[in-house]
Amino acid sequence: MTRAVRKHIWVLSLAVLLVLLLAVTKLIQPSFGASGLESVARAALPFAFATAGMAVVVSLIDLWQALEADTPMPQVDQMLRERFGALYMVGGHK
Repeated sequence: MTRAVRKHIWVLSLAVLLVLLLAVTKLIQPSFGASGLESVARAALPFAFATAGMAVVVSLIDLWQALEADTPMPQVDQMLRERFGALYMVGGHK
């Protein structure tokens, strides 16, 4: 458990930061509630999709460069595992 927490501390830090920002927002604007949170989520959704798409494109460019450089396939396989994790496993690769 502690190993997983140490490995993903930045993800937990982002969750804590989100909760803190929501608490500050509630203090500043007491009427902020579920509908306000929904509005914020809808406004942020295009940015989230663009960020995810950019991450995929950058990973594919890295893969292309690795293949162009005649990188051995086990190293490419390891890079894909690190980048895509569970999604890579779903594709049938072990």
